[in-house]
Amino acid sequence: MLAEGMLHYFQMRSIDAHDRFRGAYGLAATFDTVRARPCSAAWMAHIEFNDGRYDSMIRFIEEALTRAPEDDHQALARASLVLADSYHFAGTFKKARPWYERARRHATAEGDGATMSALMHNMAAFRTANVRLADAFGSEMPAEAKQAAMEAASAFNYDAAVGTESWRLMVPMLQGQLLAVHGKFHDALMMLTSIDTKYLPVRERPLVAADRAWCLVQLEIFEHVDEFALEAARANEIDQETDDLAYVFARLARVQEQTGKQYVRDCSERAARALTRHRDAQAALEAKLDQLELRIKDQLTASMGG
Repeated sequence: MLAEGMLHYFQMRSIDAHDRFRGAYGLAATFDTVRARPCSAAWMAHIEFNDGRYDSMIRFIEEALTRAPEDDHQALARASLVLADSYHFAGTFKKARPWYERARRHATAEGDGATMSALMHNMAAFRTANVRLADAFGSEMPAEAKQAAMEAASAFNYDAAVGTESWRLMVPMLQGQLLAVHGKFHDALMMLTSIDTKYLPVRERPLVAADRAWCLVQLEIFEHVDEFALEAARANEIDQETDDLAYVFARLARVQEQTGKQYVRDCSERAARALTRHRDAQAALEAKLDQLELRIKDQLTASMGG
C-alpha cells in the first residue's frame, strides 16, 4: 500500500496517494511494524506539510526520526527532507540546511533518485518563493535570486539526466518567475506560456496567471492582460497559502496601477494583510520546529555524529 501511495504521488494523483499513505500508516501503526512504520510516518509528514497541517506533520516527523534505525535510509531521507522544507518555508535556510544535508546523505545511501530530485526542486522552489515575494513588494534579493536560478537549473539538469518526469511543470514555472524578477519579461512570458496550466495544481494557477499579466503589462502588450488578471483574481484563502495570496495580490495591485483597472478591490491592503499572516505563521512554525529539535536532541546528536 505504501508503494502504491508513492506511485500515485509521483504520477501527480495526490488524492489517491494520500489515501494509500493513510492506509499504509494505519496498518503499520496497528501492527507496530519496525520498518514500515517510520517510512509511513515520514510520508504522512510529507502530505501533512503539503496540506498545511503543521501540528500533525511535526508529530509524524518526530515519530519517523525517533523510530527509524540509522540504516532506514528511505524513512530518514524523507523525514529529514520534510523538516528541511518546513524550516525553509518558515524563512530560515540556515536551520533548513543541515536537514537538507542529512536528507541528501540518506537518499544517496539508498540510491533514492526521487528524493534527491525532490530535494533539489524544493530548495529551488522555496528560495524562489522568497525572492518573488520580496520582488512583488518592491524589495530586491539579487544574491538569493542568483542562487535560486542556479538551483532551478541544477534540478532541471538532474531530472534530464535521470529521466524524472514528476517535476516537469514546476521547473518552467520557477524559471519564468525568476526571469520576471530579473526584468527579462519577454523570456519570462515565453517560459510561462509553455506551461499547460490545466495540469498544475489548482493552488498554482493564479500565480502563473498573475505573472503572465505582470509580464504583459511590462512589455506594454495589453491585449490579454484582463484575461490573466481576472484568473489571478480568483485566488482565495481556501485554495492558496497566505504567501501565495500575498504574492498574487501584490502583483495584481501593480498591474492595476499601470492599467487603471480594478480586478480586486482593496488589492494592496489584501496583499499586506496576507503578508502579515504569512510572517506570523512562519514565526509560529519555526518555534514549533525548534521545540521538536529540542525534544529529540540527544538522539539526533548520536545519529548525526556530532
